[in-house]
Amino acid sequence: MLNLVVVQFDDKINSDTGDVCRLWTDHNERFLYMLLEYVCGGELFTYLRNAGRFTADTALFYAAEIVLALEYLHSLSLVYRDLKPENLLLDRQGHLKLTDFGFAKKLEDRYAELLVMRGSNCDERCNPKKK
Repeated sequence: MLNLVVVQFDDKINSDTGDVCRLWTDHNERFLYMLLEYVCGGELFTYLRNAGRFTADTALFYAAEIVLALEYLHSLSLVYRDLKPENLLLDRQGHLKLTDFGFAKKLEDRYAELLVMRGSNCDERCNPKKK
């Protein structure tokens, strides 16, 4: 649980990037208080359900917004592992914001951890024996 809290509250993520929902916290001896940025447009899922399907231009716009958000998180060595329409919120102007970082992972050794996440056995490649 502590790792989740640390990832959720990373100051770099909480900067006003426009691509990621901000989260403020406080705590006392018994409780952890979390306040999520208000995003008035609702979930992309609801918008998609009401529209039935997106036009090619709309789909391209949202795909580009997702790529920008993921690119920002990857620049911070974070992998976002819960991408679905319910976790994409629309702001007042119709731009996307990622939310719910419960499955996000902070990578320390990017190459080794990406191999492990893919299910590869990286022992030989990541820790070669000296000959």
